[in-house]
Amino acid sequence: MKLEINITGREEARIAAEFMARIAAVRYPVISNAEISTAVAEEAAGAAADLVIEKAAKPTKTKKTDVVAPIAASAEAPPAAYNAEVTVARAALHGLAAATPDHGVRAHAKLGASSSDRWLTCTAAPTLEEGYTDSGSSFAAEGTLAHELAERTLVSGRNALDMSGNYPKDMCDYVQSYVDYVRSVKGDLLIEQRLDMTDWVPEGFGTADAVVIGETGRIHIIDLKYGQGVPVSAYDNSQLKLYALGALAAFDTIYEISDVTLVIVQPRLDSISEYNLSAAELRQWGESIKPKAFEAFNGPGVAIPGEHCRWCKAKHDCRARADQNLAIARDEMGAWCPPAPTLSDAELAELYPRLDLLVRWANDVQAYCLSRAETGVRLPGLKLVEGRSVRCWADEAQVETALQKAGLDDEDIHIKKLITITAAEKLLGKKEFSELLGDYIVKPPGKPTLTSEDDKRPAISNHEAAIAEMAIHD
Repeated sequence: MKLEINITGREEARIAAEFMARIAAVRYPVISNAEISTAVAEEAAGAAADLVIEKAAKPTKTKKTDVVAPIAASAEAPPAAYNAEVTVARAALHGLAAATPDHGVRAHAKLGASSSDRWLTCTAAPTLEEGYTDSGSSFAAEGTLAHELAERTLVSGRNALDMSGNYPKDMCDYVQSYVDYVRSVKGDLLIEQRLDMTDWVPEGFGTADAVVIGETGRIHIIDLKYGQGVPVSAYDNSQLKLYALGALAAFDTIYEISDVTLVIVQPRLDSISEYNLSAAELRQWGESIKPKAFEAFNGPGVAIPGEHCRWCKAKHDCRARADQNLAIARDEMGAWCPPAPTLSDAELAELYPRLDLLVRWANDVQAYCLSRAETGVRLPGLKLVEGRSVRCWADEAQVETALQKAGLDDEDIHIKKLITITAAEKLLGKKEFSELLGDYIVKPPGKPTLTSEDDKRPAISNHEAAIAEMAIHD
């Protein structure tokens, strides 16, 4: 619900300015509270215009009505021009994205919420990562583009396909499913909301994709994950819980938040994951992570390798990760180092889950050493040489002409091949693709793979495995 509170005097203007400053300072911390308060107070006291403040006054439990009163013009003249602080305050108040920094150039905290699963386990990670640059990737660029499209779509009130820009049709379809979910949640919507978590994490801040605060005291923290390689669950998700803590710090005194819903929308996996907890449980968790957060921030911390290493910038030369994997490679794990000349099934079963980490680490080290050598670093005992290459046409147009002169037909020269399912979906968009081609798609059995017993997929028999293997190679 929106309450229109109109300014009738300097004290009311000051109160309104303080509220606006709180909202704006959370979203745009580069501008101080004092600067915004002064600018907004001057504007409110001097301008004869409506000042709309969302939830500036809490509705009572017995009566929820809009409060509208005429504004009284002040005797003082308004400022000659609104300064930047006023513009920012108004943009933050109305949830406009125009003043929001571009996705690709936003600042990142040392203890970022998105990397919290790493530094809450390995408190040495933030210190180890210092000095490394983020090289980025095509996947990251694609995710940034999708988030930009999602923000613009939500702010405009239109659909993703209606937005101007170089957005692939399939991206518009996927983003629209996220937008539809966000719009289905009732309440006050904050888009790309900057949140301050410094009450729990030193210098902690982050930007939530969408925050929806409902009248019932429930807040939704909604995150768009555009990747499709790794499924992400909202269950006990530390990134979203940190965003939720920041939202509590900013808005609890205004909205009286009692419950929290964490949501991850991963449209390319057709997945919407939700996790509910109370505001009290969230605060208790926030208190519990403080020691880890301060240890990670102050350093040097304790290096603990694990699955979280795959996203760490120091994964190539982290000594703790190397020690763990070299221990596997050198048969120093003890539990599976046998006196017999061959390993038993039980020992192989214990070794098998560790191999993924070992292979991933080896590949990371190889890639890092190559990149170092390519920048001119001399690694003792190693040299950079030219690798194997494959023959290719120097000029395909000239080759085509030469083959035609040799009397070959186009059918002989060119190979006609149907485009892939992914390419067709990209051209048509998700909805049209499903309607037009959905009946012509089959999904053969996947190649048998060995995994742990707690995997959710059902086990297959040897006979089923043989059939699946034959189907793959037919």
